[in-house]
Amino acid sequence: MSNKKKPAAGARRPASAGLRAQAQRAKERRTRRRRATAVAGCIVPLAGIGVLGTLIADRSADDPSVARAASGPVKVPAAAAPKDPTTLSYGPAHARNTLDVYEDPRCPMCGILERSVGREVRRLADQGTVKVNYHFAVFIDRAAGGTGSRFAVSALGAAADRGVTCFQRLHEELFADQPDETDDGFGNTGHLLDLAARVKGLRSPSFDAAVRDLRYLPWAESVGKEFQRSGPDGTPQRELNGQRLDVFSDRGEPLTPSHLTRLVRERGA
Repeated sequence: MSNKKKPAAGARRPASAGLRAQAQRAKERRTRRRRATAVAGCIVPLAGIGVLGTLIADRSADDPSVARAASGPVKVPAAAAPKDPTTLSYGPAHARNTLDVYEDPRCPMCGILERSVGREVRRLADQGTVKVNYHFAVFIDRAAGGTGSRFAVSALGAAADRGVTCFQRLHEELFADQPDETDDGFGNTGHLLDLAARVKGLRSPSFDAAVRDLRYLPWAESVGKEFQRSGPDGTPQRELNGQRLDVFSDRGEPLTPSHLTRLVRERGA
């Protein structure tokens, strides 16, 4: 959890010397993996989690192909909010309550919170109680190095172009298998496609190409810029009908499904 006085994991802040050192070591490991792949001419284990990815799928932030993809035309996902193309919404537009979710795919506190209440949020949306607006940050890529935040948001954009259900289910899978903050696991599109394979009906030649080619990376960049311009100082954050919720207790415990439901009932419209 974060606020202006005490940024937490995932907050916009200068990287510490330790974090920069960890990021440099991670970058060196990725470089060694790419070299090993080039020599062996085959796929290799990536990020220490048994996921297989090809050389082309493991591109660093300074890869010219990433810069070219990021500077391409902005393709807005079909499921983006009509009045805000940088926001992805889930749930009925006519719901009386709106829950705004602010998170970075690489933010560990976001992962803890999502694994605690993510499915309850989906249940409340599915029953028509709330509409959920997702606002994504990508600042951990700048703080820790890498491309994982942007690539993950790009993949979510590709899923949202297939429909809001596909987006929401992939969102769940990303946070269910979230790598460590300093591990740029989401920076590998092969890994993202492996996670997408768990979502029924999501994988297709067109979706796979959109993820591999970073077709929604320009959109992800615009999403990150909008968060930086108008979003909160850090992640995670939740707002119910414009009112900020306390998502972690003083003891560091995340919001629970029952507590979230009670808050919606007590503070809802």
